[in-house]
Amino acid sequence: MPTDAIDLDAPIWGAKNIAAAAGLFKKDKKTGKKKPDERKGFYLLESGAIRAKQVKGRDEDGKEKQRGQWVTTQRLINQSILPIEA
Repeated sequence: MPTDAIDLDAPIWGAKNIAAAAGLFKKDKKTGKKKPDERKGFYLLESGAIRAKQVKGRDEDGKEKQRGQWVTTQRLINQSILPIEA
């Protein structure tokens, strides 16, 4: 197995990292370099276009937090975006 192979079932945490794994990029206005388009990533995650879960933790009082962290895998991203090929 090649060392640069992608583990399809490794967790990918955060909308920015998920956007990068899905190939959602935009050019930075200042530098002109490509960077992950976090906004598109959030939109696709919240609409359900990319299969993922939002993991919510608990605060010091034991109450569930309002916001959570998005988590998915490369396999789920591939199945969501390319359902015919996956």
